[in-house]
Amino acid sequence: SLRRDHVGCYGYTPPTTPTIDRFAAEGVVFRNAVSTTSWTLAAHAALLTGVHDSRHGATIPTAVLDESIPTLAEAFRAAGYRTVGFYGGPFLHPHFGLARGFEEYVDCTSYGLEDTANPAAPRVHASSHKDVTNPRIAEGFARAVASADERPFFFFVHMWDVHYDLVPPPPYDRMFASEDSPPDVDADYRHDPAFAPGMDEHAYRQVIALYDGEIRFTDDTIGAMLAHLRDRGV
Repeated sequence: SLRRDHVGCYGYTPPTTPTIDRFAAEGVVFRNAVSTTSWTLAAHAALLTGVHDSRHGATIPTAVLDESIPTLAEAFRAAGYRTVGFYGGPFLHPHFGLARGFEEYVDCTSYGLEDTANPAAPRVHASSHKDVTNPRIAEGFARAVASADERPFFFFVHMWDVHYDLVPPPPYDRMFASEDSPPDVDADYRHDPAFAPGMDEHAYRQVIALYDGEIRFTDDTIGAMLAHLRDRGV
């Protein structure tokens, strides 16, 4: 959900990603990185196994990762690493098998206890789109860092708030807006028939401003997490 053309190190001018940009300057930037697909479950099954969608099989919303396919977290844990995962979206729920290998797998959603029997249910998805997860991810990450032991660690952090709906909290909701008045765009814009090619330019710019606000909100959260690691000397 984070487009490369809204990230500073890929050439975007508005200051949406100062943390990611600093991180990129200190490391390696991939100019061409291709996901196996465009949606969460299948893409993350590939990411956490190194296996293509055609083999791992988690390619429909009711699929579960086959237990015969080893995960990255299982490999790290077998090598003596502490393994902790944090997730904010419905398709990262343990039901789908992506939690295998994590000693701790932290639900950072606010709706997680509503329906664990069917994490792919439409009602759960509706709740997830309105959720704001960055603060809980940051809090959980801080606790995990503070309780670190002598083992090396593998932390997997899945961040959700850049995903629609576009509901950045203040001050991010107006940080990139061209006016002081609150946006009049429906946060659930993907179901708004007015959001279409040829739509009102002012409304379109409001949507982009909200999207950029979500990105900066998330980037600042990443900054806070990296600060916790630096404070621990990592």
